[in-house]
Amino acid sequence: MKNLTSTLSAMDLAKIFQVDRQTIYRWRNIGRLPEGILISQRTRRWPIPDLLRHSDELSIFLRHLSQDENTSSEKI
Repeated sequence: MKNLTSTLSAMDLAKIFQVDRQTIYRWRNIGRLPEGILISQRTRRWPIPDLLRHSDELSIFLRHLSQDENTSSEKI
């Protein structure tokens, strides 16, 4: 996963969760994801710390993903 001070795009999140990009926006609209930051009229990004703080479920999933990537890179 990217550095914990970086942000993720809707496409990044869609790849992580294995869903369509529009699902990311639906989840934001119903509160399953934080609002994110509107960078321009059509571009929104989510700071990773905001995602980690948003919900326990999201935090656990993203931290688990990060640990898996760290473990796989150590094996190389």
